[in-house]
Amino acid sequence: QPIRLFNTPTGQSYSFQFHCSDKKKSPGNYLIFAGTGSGKSTLILHLLGGLTKFPGVRNYVFDSKEGARSMVESLGGSYQSYDNLRLNPLDVVADTLQARQNINMIIKSMIGDALTDDMDDPINHAISTAFKLEVPERTFSNIFDLSFPPKSPIRRAMQRWVKDKKGKVSLYSHIFNAPHDQLSSFLKTSFLTGINMNEALKDDVLGPPVVAHIA
Repeated sequence: QPIRLFNTPTGQSYSFQFHCSDKKKSPGNYLIFAGTGSGKSTLILHLLGGLTKFPGVRNYVFDSKEGARSMVESLGGSYQSYDNLRLNPLDVVADTLQARQNINMIIKSMIGDALTDDMDDPINHAISTAFKLEVPERTFSNIFDLSFPPKSPIRRAMQRWVKDKKGKVSLYSHIFNAPHDQLSSFLKTSFLTGINMNEALKDDVLGPPVVAHIA
């Protein structure tokens, strides 16, 4: 069953599919190039709309400037601004190697340009410290003093992501310190979910760790 039907230049019907073959788990990657205002978003949403007739298919739209909001909501999906999501990458179910690798990648993204090769040990120490705490106490603010040596470059880099014991609020301390992470639960609220990523996309510091966490 096609996702959508299109007319070819010769007037024939073209049955569009994302997948390159009918084999199980065949690749379904695609990329659209076009100029500004040419209809890229409209086409993508039209194709995603075609997926709504298939049970069990979930679609995630990471949006800019709420361009997809009306389409997502008109199809019965859920839409929310990224800054209204309560996030905590340390809120994971089990202490596994995969979970530690994911957190490691996010912390490196948080450190950003200040990252150096000698920071691997303190990063791994921070992750181990985090898993000694139970959710909802497992936050970056709560592990900060125990994880990063005073006056160290990694401590200075991570300072902007936490609220210290004196209550000093840093620029990004509201991003990743929620008691529980709401991302996975929000993405499960509907077959079609959209997140407005404006704040993250326009901030070179904020964007990489947010995208790493979502991924």
